[in-house]
Amino acid sequence: MLAPSTILVADDEPELCNVLNKVLTKEGYRVLVATSGQQALSLLKKEGNIRLILLDLKMPAIGGLDVLKKMKKVWGKGKRPVVIILTAHGSLSSAREAME
Repeated sequence: MLAPSTILVADDEPELCNVLNKVLTKEGYRVLVATSGQQALSLLKKEGNIRLILLDLKMPAIGGLDVLKKMKKVWGKGKRPVVIILTAHGSLSSAREAME
């Protein structure tokens, strides 16, 4: 039997993390939750098989774009997970920066 794919949910809103955790777990995924950018980075270093990251753009201390830049260093040139940026405060410039 194959292990379920792992999804990292990184958002500073605990309610959103709980909802996503419940929905994704019910769908058969293994879900890791980080409520800060630093916690997300720690989980990325610890877990080697994350397939998808749902990443909040605006988090205290370390924002989503900074987390994304640091994650790239953790991944190196190897296989990278898919990253979906979540935000309630988006702009065209932040979307462009995340894409780059």
